[in-house]
Formats: sequence, structure tokens, C-alpha cells
Amino acid sequence: MPNSTLKLIFSTQSYKIFDTQSFVICDVTDKQDKDFHVQIRFLQKDLPKINLSFLLTKLKSHITKLTINNKLFFKDDNKIAFLNDLKKLDFDLDLTEIIHNKCLYKINNNRLVKEYNENQINLFCIDRFSNYRLGYEIPKTLSKDYNPLCCAQFYNKKQLIKKVYLFPFNEASLKRSTSILKNNNSYQVSLEIPYVEYYLSLSEFNTDYNNEIQTRINLQVIISEALVHLRKQNYFRKNGSRKAAFFNTLAQDIANNTSLDVISNQLNHYDVWRLLAQHRDPWGFFSFFKGKTYSLMTWEALREEIAQFNRVSSPPTLSP
Repeated sequence: MPNSTLKLIFSTQSYKIFDTQSFVICDVTDKQDKDFHVQIRFLQKDLPKINLSFLLTKLKSHITKLTINNKLFFKDDNKIAFLNDLKKLDFDLDLTEIIHNKCLYKINNNRLVKEYNENQINLFCIDRFSNYRLGYEIPKTLSKDYNPLCCAQFYNKKQLIKKVYLFPFNEASLKRSTSILKNNNSYQVSLEIPYVEYYLSLSEFNTDYNNEIQTRINLQVIISEALVHLRKQNYFRKNGSRKAAFFNTLAQDIANNTSLDVISNQLNHYDVWRLLAQHRDPWGFFSFFKGKTYSLMTWEALREEIAQFNRVSSPPTLSP
């Protein structure tokens, strides 16, 4: 059947990674063949923008339909041809992947490489090293509030043993962190950016561990956003180095598995609240009318995150 008659459903999600990069996920399904699902994911520079409707047209030209049962087929040869078409559109094929029939496809040295490992399928890989793979973790089902998490997967042969979630400020801080991970020979790492280590051996049948790791990830997300905010240059504001130093220390404690109760106590110090509540503009007289600072809202979000963890993890009180 002519490809122009295909009734493909095309949905796209784009996520800002850094100032100059976006991570794009395109899901393609079909109204008649409910089993057909192709996911195309890639990293793109913000300029020039990629024409996504043209991408769909190219994809249609490489899909065949069996009219007797309306089944769609996207064969390996067609995948190669489609990826080569993307290359002509200035796609970086090292940063372009296709997911189809629970398998990951990408071009490596002009050959189509297949990957069936579920952990690797769930990671959009942006770089490979001898001891780990770096990329953005993708859940099986994308929700509206999904935010790409930068993740390093460490393997022992083909067995995933550890993940390190990274929260870089920019491309430069990510490169420095990946270099440290590459040359790290110890069991535990130490980075200059917020991060969380997750050991698979501790996660099996251990709900409390998984909940705590998720809480630490949520805390580091909040802190990294505050640190990015404080790093912005603004000539009409005082230097935010004291606030940044506090958040950096807090991020290191979270990464080093300091008890969340200890973290909570650090946040509850009055001196901390007073520091984070201070406005950084030189017009102190008007501070009363300006409301809460960004750092103070960060402080509140961190305390609420830990309180939420304590509500979930605390055993219920038995009635007498």
C-alpha cells in the first residue's frame, strides 16, 4: 500500500538539557495496527531547529503495510535507510536511537546495532566508557511531569550493579564529572556537583532503600536548581556565594548518605533560615515588600520533601 495513506499518530516531547541542547522523544503509533510503536529519541542543538513533520514524512517512506491485516512493518534495512536520511538532515547518529519491538537500534561504524538489555533500552546513551554508560534515564511510561535524569550505569560484565544520578549545572560540569567517574577506581565516588549513588544489590526487596534513594534524588534536583539560579550573573545583586556554599555542603551530605534526620536538623537551624531569607539586591529598604527569596523557597521545598519521606516511612501508630 502507498505509504502516503498511513494514518500514523505522532507525538513529541522536548526537554531542555542545557542552554544549547534539548532531548527529544518522538513516539509513533498507528490507528489500525495497535501493536505498532516506534520511538525515536535524539539530542539536538537548539539551532537550527529540526523539522519534525519532515521527520515523520521520512519515516512513512520506510514503513510497509500488509493490506490483508493492516499490519505495519519497519524492517532492519528500512531502519538503516531511515537513519541515513536523518544523517542528511544533520542528525548526529551517535546521539540518535530507535526503539522498536522492545529492542534498541542505532548506527555504529555504518552498521545497525541491536540491544535487547532492558536497562540499556531505558537509558538514552550519550557516551560510553570502559566502566560505565552515560545518558538520560527514560521510564517505560512517560508522564507529563517527567524530567530527564542524567545517569551513569556501571556494569560488571553485562550485570548492572550501580547507578550514579548526576545533576550538572552545565556541559562543562558534566564533562568534569564524567572524567572523574572514568578514572575512579574506588567503590564510592566524590563529585563537585550534586549526585546520588544507587546500588542494585541493596534495592531488591527493600522498599525503604528505594524510597530513600528517590527522596535523595528529589532533594538533589531541588538543590541543583537553586545552585544554577545562584550561579547566574546579575550586577544588581550581591554575591550569592554564602548561600551556594550552604547548598553545596548540603548536596555533599546527601550524596554521602548522611542521615535524612541530620539533613533535616541542618535545615532547621535559625542561622540557615536567616541566611537564605536575605535578599541579594542592594535596596534593603524594599526587601519587606519583595516576598520570599528563591533560596528560602528552596529551603521550604527541601523540608517538605524530607517530611513527606518521614510520613511514608514511619510505621503507623497502633491505637491502644
